[in-house]
Amino acid sequence: MTKRVLASVDGSDAAAKALDFAIDYAGHYDGVLHLLYVAPDGAPPKALMQFAEAEHIPDKPSAVYRAIGDSILDNAASRAREAGVETLTTKLDFGDAAERIIDYAGKHGIDVIVLGTRGLGELKGLLLGSVSMKVQSLAPCTCVCVR
Repeated sequence: MTKRVLASVDGSDAAAKALDFAIDYAGHYDGVLHLLYVAPDGAPPKALMQFAEAEHIPDKPSAVYRAIGDSILDNAASRAREAGVETLTTKLDFGDAAERIIDYAGKHGIDVIVLGTRGLGELKGLLLGSVSMKVQSLAPCTCVCVR
């Protein structure tokens, strides 16, 4: 039974663990792996813009985030291919991460969303919620949060 598996990647250790899980899951079910990176809409921090300037990346927030996202997606896709995943797609999007993940899952008939999660020890996490909590609550399919 072929499964459509969506892994949200952001370059963090938590996302790397989620990617490993998604790769294994897709392999077990002869699945199609979808990799999604969601960049924020706002302007990057000053330090990131300075880095972009040093790297000759155009001075537009979207270009900076696109360069970062492309690198993260390329690395994730390489790891998946090295692990034997034959069918995968990558997508870079902009906006609220949880909303973009949920939207992508609905539009592409995703069977399982795999996310990394961070502990909610901070008051900020409790008050504002987190991407993984929002996706779990609103996802149109099964959602696996990997610690």
